Parts: sequence; structure tokens; C-alpha cells
Amino acid sequence: MSIFSSLFEQLQFSRDNGLFYTQENRWEGIFPSKIERTLRLLSPTAFFVFNGEPLVLFFDNTYNTSQTHQNCWNFNVTPILFFVSDTDIEIYNSFKLEKKKKQVDSVEKRISLEKLGGKPNIQAFNFWNIASGNVFQTYQSNFNSRERVDRKLLDNIEAARNELLKKGLPSSIANNLLGRLIFIRYLIDRKVRISFDEQDEGFLTSQHFRQILQSRQLLYNLFAHLRQKFKGDVFPGEAQEYLMINDDHLEVLYQLFSGEYVAPRQLSLFNLFNFDIIPVEFISNIYEYFMGREKQVDQKAYYTPSFLANYIVDRTVSTYFEQHPNQHECKVLDPTCGSGIFLVETLRRIINQYERTTAPITNQNSHVLTKLAVDNIFGIDKDPNAISVAIFSLYITLLDYQEPKDIEYFELPDLLNKNFFVEDFFNLNEGSLFEAQSYCASVLKDVAFQFIIGNPPWGEVADSPYMACIREREKKEGTIIGVSDNQFSQAFLVHTSLFCQPETVCAIVINSKLLYNLNAYNFRQYFLKRFHVDSVLELSAVRRYLFNRSQTGKGGAITPAAVLVYRHAKGHATKDNVVTHTTLKLNLFYRVLRLFVIEKNDIKKLKQANFVQYDWIWKVLLYGNALDFQFIKRLRSNEFSSIGDVVDDENQYEVGVGVTMGGKDKNPASHLVDKPYLDLTKGYIQPFHVNIPNNSTWKKHFVHRPSNASLFQPPMLLLQKSVDSHFRAKAAVSYKPVVFTDNVISIKLKQDDLKSASFLHELEGLFHSRLFTYFQLHTAASIGVEREKAMKKELLSFPYRTNTEVGKIAKKIEEEINGLTSPINLYNLLVEGANLFTSIEQYNTLHQLYRELNVSIEEAYDVNSIESALIDYAETVTIPQHISTQQIVYPASDTCLENYLSVFRQHFEKVFPVRKGYKFIASAHREKYFVQASFNISIIEPGIPDTSPTEEDIRKRIDLFSRLSLSKFSDQLFIQKDIKLFEKTSFHIIKPNEDKNWHLAIAYSDLFEIRESLLNSMSNPSTPVNEYR
Repeated sequence: MSIFSSLFEQLQFSRDNGLFYTQENRWEGIFPSKIERTLRLLSPTAFFVFNGEPLVLFFDNTYNTSQTHQNCWNFNVTPILFFVSDTDIEIYNSFKLEKKKKQVDSVEKRISLEKLGGKPNIQAFNFWNIASGNVFQTYQSNFNSRERVDRKLLDNIEAARNELLKKGLPSSIANNLLGRLIFIRYLIDRKVRISFDEQDEGFLTSQHFRQILQSRQLLYNLFAHLRQKFKGDVFPGEAQEYLMINDDHLEVLYQLFSGEYVAPRQLSLFNLFNFDIIPVEFISNIYEYFMGREKQVDQKAYYTPSFLANYIVDRTVSTYFEQHPNQHECKVLDPTCGSGIFLVETLRRIINQYERTTAPITNQNSHVLTKLAVDNIFGIDKDPNAISVAIFSLYITLLDYQEPKDIEYFELPDLLNKNFFVEDFFNLNEGSLFEAQSYCASVLKDVAFQFIIGNPPWGEVADSPYMACIREREKKEGTIIGVSDNQFSQAFLVHTSLFCQPETVCAIVINSKLLYNLNAYNFRQYFLKRFHVDSVLELSAVRRYLFNRSQTGKGGAITPAAVLVYRHAKGHATKDNVVTHTTLKLNLFYRVLRLFVIEKNDIKKLKQANFVQYDWIWKVLLYGNALDFQFIKRLRSNEFSSIGDVVDDENQYEVGVGVTMGGKDKNPASHLVDKPYLDLTKGYIQPFHVNIPNNSTWKKHFVHRPSNASLFQPPMLLLQKSVDSHFRAKAAVSYKPVVFTDNVISIKLKQDDLKSASFLHELEGLFHSRLFTYFQLHTAASIGVEREKAMKKELLSFPYRTNTEVGKIAKKIEEEINGLTSPINLYNLLVEGANLFTSIEQYNTLHQLYRELNVSIEEAYDVNSIESALIDYAETVTIPQHISTQQIVYPASDTCLENYLSVFRQHFEKVFPVRKGYKFIASAHREKYFVQASFNISIIEPGIPDTSPTEEDIRKRIDLFSRLSLSKFSDQLFIQKDIKLFEKTSFHIIKPNEDKNWHLAIAYSDLFEIRESLLNSMSNPSTPVNEYR
């Protein structure tokens, strides 16, 4: 047995589960051409593929060289490398260069990747650890995205760009200049003969290129030569630009491409970058980032992460080709194209499809590349710099499909004013298209687009006629569209219909608050009745990871996003259209592979009529499921009045917010000066307790709105609009006058009596309940979406049911807290236990009272066992998972599994009772990574053998799960499925060994699915019921 065969046996890798030998041909065509080309360049002995990615590369130890390490780091696809010899094994992290003990001013030294281990810990990388994600949890800190080649490339270019801007170069010129230089470096790394001068037989070397960078005249001579050689629009000759470049700018560029310090503490790694290996889409992604940052300020346009671009193109263009396998034409328009990130990915899919359906691209047919781009790719943007970068990005994509010797003779197509237009999308209307009033309109009016895709600006945008277009449309249709707060993206969603044929599909990135914002209700109603919504991908739960600095840099948007896929209904009814709603949540695979895994409970399908009838359903779908929908529906039904309805009686209650700061007009507030001030930033309001030190007083004599003075007089219940990190409210009854801002709601009765105090304490108890937290999670527009803060209307929408016992318990909690020697946060105390200021006895008392409070409330609201499990799931799984910065997997405990099984026992023992001679057996069989729950129904008769599964049965089923549990949704998105196997007298459920998968709430959901499957099989016996979902 060879050393590799022995290793693969130990790792449990085989040809059946993703192992490929490089010299074999059976892996050809399973990767994009660039990855396939790079794998052949790297030439590992074998590689292991997981989720469609070459996850582990195996090399003979003779390849353990500086060059191999450098190339693998540039590859940026495979995280794990094995170097194998007869006596040793070394394992490396190919996403991270080893840090030297002593910093040097040059990186032209021995290049080495970070070592992860060797022979003793190879089992950490076996098949089961990879399939379960355990390896990614173990090495989370090693696989840091900031160390990857794309991040380092971004950091270097950002540093150089910032230096150029500091030295007076306009951003548009800096962007274009850096783009051209990277284009040249790409040609150098790919060994394309440029023939600029007689040196090196016409090949431009890196050394010669750096020499050229020291002379403005030589540099622009090179630009002129390349413009003449390649044609196209990437090297425009602008005399004004030439005059603006000085020696300081050239020095920055020289440092960048020489591997020197391009800025303080920013060492350039351009000596290590290899653009023959680095995926070319990184380049357009970098410019999408830079331009998005600038336009975010000026035009409310946000950076598009490559993940979103890939997802949208996968769900549109790639899906189209799957449905039309013999077609390679697909016309796509991006009306706000920015740097062209969507169109670059579209062109790659089109070229790949051409090679699958027709022929590989060679020097004999390279003209086809130009035709595919010109016939199918169209972009509009009002920013001419964006259009220039988009064209540049497409050019480099066209070159990436050719051999170096073919590039030498390839002429880039003219795309400006043929495929790309400097225009405001809203300058195109029915009149301009019909009359072809602009050049853009004359070209686009007859194009039948398969798809319209993009990421339009969010928010209110200046210098665009979009609201005038909406008003004109409202006038024509005789209706109110209801664009809220002058949101550009809402107008954009509607305006796409201008280019929609009956089969045109639009896939647009939107601010997901559009789905929840109360002000956008009328727009949602208009849109849902005139467009078929095919799918929604909700990204709010992962916004910090897609858009924050760790993923995209300082300019990343943290505003929540969603992808809306829809079609213009053309007057047809929309109510029966089925909407697929998917919520994306963080998982272990993302930190290493940048792959999101969707769990099956996060995919829901509903008819569009539900979204019209129950406008609040959008938020329930974000963190809940069908059971949560039924529960929230009951809580919002006529069975209850809301707190807001109750306190709306102005004869008995007064409700309002505190002082409003800001605003242009100022009003006197001298009557509030020197009164106690509830400073929220210092935590003066805590659950059941207000604690204001004597030195905290109101000082401002003028404010925007001083509010009603009576709201500051006791007794009043004070409710903070912001919730804590676990989405829990903070409220307390104040018995002293106190001033507060409009981040606090004051509720008081106009009559100060025992009834008033009891009512305020009832509300105090409700606001601190598990049920209230659950309700806000599933209904408040911003909580868990953007900011942990709710509007007054949302907080007071909680259902109210009179229960004096709740008020009594709340008062006892309040008195107990006020009796402590030091103020506490009740929530923290319940988690952390007794401390220096709280005795064990006091802790036990408060713990018991808080438990009684929740029991009393849930009894008052008739919360059943299913609803109680849903509340617990939100509190112990959903919210902690959302706020956690580290992905920690907790295995299912014995108690957790027993509770899960008990749900099935309680149901099926009624269906198959013992008194009728049946025996229902439920058992759980736990492996390290997976759990199989088995349910057997047998007839109680002597002599009948036990039908419980054998260990061999369990192993076979779990092996099946490991191979079938993940299915591809897009290039960076996979679905984690449960496996449900049905046999004649038994059924089995197999899922990963994580406590959240076996929670009581999930048991009820699984039970309903099992019942549905069994009923379907009874009504249609010929249909197999085994499910992988």
C-alpha cells in the first residue's frame, strides 16, 4: 500500500466521497476553467472535494517548496495542504503566510505558510470532522479572512490609493491608473508578449515594469502602446490626466509594485501576488468595494460582496442554462452596474456555457468571446468612472479565457455607448424608449432581456428624477405606489418593469428593512399585487459578516440586505404565486470556505396572498417557522387587545416619549433644568429598577421638543425603546420626578390610586417576560435586523390580558431588587448567580420570582406546550446564535434527546396504543458527529424478534447522511438537509449532533413533517416517502 493510500484510509477519504487523483481524467469539467487550470499548475498528487470545492490538496513532500506555498496562497480556494513523505506528514494552512519572528523590509525571502500540525493530529482532518464542520470550529482562529490573499491585495491597493489621494490625485484618476497597472501586471504574470520595446524578446518583466513606473513619459508611452495594441477603452488617452501625475504619485506606484512599504506599517506583497493564479474576479471586487465606499456617501450606493454577486448570477443565469442546456445566449441588464461585478460573473457563466455546448475557446475561435460579450452584457450607470471600471473588468475576464500567445493578437471590443452607457436609469421612461430620445434608449429598446440584476442605491438619492418617474406612474395608473421616505431602491424595483418582457426575471439586492418597515406598508401592498415574487434571500442575520470591516473593510455597509427575485405580473393575479423565503444564518463553514449552509428550517414556501393578508409575516419568517407563524397569528388576533389599544383611552391614561433633541427649531425647556435626568448611556434604568445619582440632572435650556411635563411626574412606568443584547426589554416604575429623552416611553394613569399602581406593575412584568422578548423578535422591524431598538407602536403592540397576579409578582421583584445593597441588572444576575452584592438567598428568591412571573404570564396567555417550546427555542438557540461572535457547536445532551423522543412517543402511542396490541419504541443512537432517532412500531406477540436497528444499520444510515446531507444551492450556498428514512414498520431521522437540531421545538416541527409524509404515502402508495430535506 502506498503512503498516500494508507493516509487516505486513515482519513476515510475515498473516490466515493470526494477524493480525486490529479492524473485521472474523471475530475475534468467539475470546476470552472480557472480553477481547473490552476490545479494542473499546482499539480498535487490528489485532492479532496467537499461541497464542490477542492478543500484539501495532497503533495509529495518534494513539492514542499517556497514556490508551492506561494502559489497555493494565491490560489485562495483550498485551505488545507498535506505534504507527505515516507516518514512524515506536514499540514499547512494555505490561507495564511507564516509570520516571521523578525519583520524585514522585503518579502523576497523563504515563503512559508502557517503550519497546522503533522502526523499526530491528522485525524482532526478526517472525513467526519470535515463533513460535520468540526475542523472549522477547531481552527477558527487560524483561518482568519484578513490573512487571505484577496484581503492582502485589497489592503495593499487601498493603502496605495489612499496615498495617491493624499498627494492630490482625484479618486477617478487614482482608480483608473491602478486598474491599468494591475491590467499590465496581469499580462506580465500570464507571460503575454507585449512588444513594448526590444528588451526580453518583447516580454515585459516585473523589473522592467518597475523601471517604467519611475518615468511618467515612459509610463504613458506604454499606455499608448497598449491602447494601440489591444484597442478597446481601457487605456484612454487623456492629456489632462498626464499633466496631473507627478513624481510623488509615481513613487507610490513604484513602492506598491516593488514590494516596499507603500504606507506606514503597510508592506506591499505585490512580489508575492501572482495574477496568473489569483481569481480575476478579485480585481473587479476590489473596485466594487472602493467605488461603493465613495458612492455610499454621495449616492447611497452600497458595496456588493462577491458572495451576493455569485448568488444572484447562480440563481438567474446558471439556473437558466440548466433549464436550457443547449443555449449559450442570455441577455442581462444591470441598470446601476457600478464596477460591473454582476456583469463580470454573468459573462463568465455565458462563456463557460458556450464551452460546454459548443467548443472550447482557442486561438481559432477567440472572436467568439467578443460576440458573447457584445450580444449579452449591458450596463447603465450615471457615474462615468464606474462605467470605465466595469468595462475594464469585462476586458480582463475576456483575456482570462485565452492562452498567453492568443492574447497577444486579441483586440478588445469597444463597449462604451454600445453595451455600457453613462446614463441615469430613471431618464429612461416609456416616452424616451418609444421615441428613442437617447442613444442608450435607441440601443436597449429592442433588447429582450432574460434578466435584470443589480444592487441599486439605498436611501434617498439627490440629482435623480426617480420620484418624478414614480409620480408620473401613479398619475398614469390612478393609484398610490407608496414609496416610503423617498427610497430610491423602492422606485427602482418598480421601474425595472420598463424593460420586462413576460419572461424577464429581476434579481435585485435591497435594504431588507423594506420588508419590515411600518412606513413601507403601502409600497409592499402595491408591489405584491403587481409583481410575482419568486424568492427572497434574507441576509439580515449575517449582515455583520457580509458587510462589516472583517469581511469588506472600513467602508462595508452594515445596513441589512435581502435579494428579491421577481417578475412583472403584466396584469395577472399574484395571490396564488408561491414565494420561497430563505434566511441565511452564520455557520462554521463560512469562516473558512466562505460558504453559507442553509438549514432546512430556514426555507419556507408560502402563497403570495399570505404576505398581503399578514404583512407582519416577513419578520416571523426571518427567525421563525410555520409554528411561530401560528403562534404570532394567535397573539395578534382579536382574542387579545394590545397594550396600545388599552392605553389609548386618553381619559384614563397618558402615554408619550421624552425630550427630543436635534431638529432645526428649538423650544424652551428651562422648566426641566436641574431635575433628575435618566441618562440611558450610564445604565440608570435597569429591569424593575431606576437608579439616578444626585449629580445626574438635566442641563439643556432649549430642545427640539420638550414633551408634556406631566409625563415626567410620578408614578409612571418607564420603558426603554432599546433592548439589550439578548433582545430583552428594560422597564421600571419611577416614584420620583425624572427627565428623559425620546428613547424612553412613559406610561401613566391619570388617577393615582392602587389600581394605577397595580396596572403599571402588570405592564412592568409583561415587558420583562420571555413571551415579550419572543414577540418582539418576531414582530419588531429593527430588532435582529439592523438596530436593537423598537418603535413605540411596536412595543405597545404586545397583547394584553389582565392578570393581577403578574402585577403582584413584578412588585415583589421590584421590592427585592430595591432592597439590595447595590443596584443590579436582573438578567445578568440570573445568568451569573450570587455575587458580592447579592447573597445566595437573595439570588434564589429573585430566580424563583422571575420563574413564577413567566409561568403566570404564559398561563394567562394560554401558552401550550408547543408555544412554550417555541419561546424557549428563541431564548436559548435563535438569539444566542444571532449575537455570538464565535461559532460553538454544542452536542445534543441526553435530556435534549429524551425530550425530542417524548414528543413522538406521546403522539404515536395514541395512534398505536398498547391496549390494541401495539408497541411504539423510540430510541436515539449517537455518533460523535451525527444522531439517528429511530422509531419502530411492532405488534406485541410472543416469538416475534426485536426489530430495533443494528449497529451496522445505524452506520450505513449515518454514512448515507454524510453523503446526502448537503446539497448545492449556488456556488457559495449549500442546504443542510435532514434525512428521513421510512421502512415498513419504522422510520428514522438523521441529523448533525447539535443540540439546536434536537430541541423540543424542532421535535414538534419534525413530527408534523413526519405525519404529513405518512399521510401523503397513504393517499398515494406508489410515491416513495424517503426524504432528504
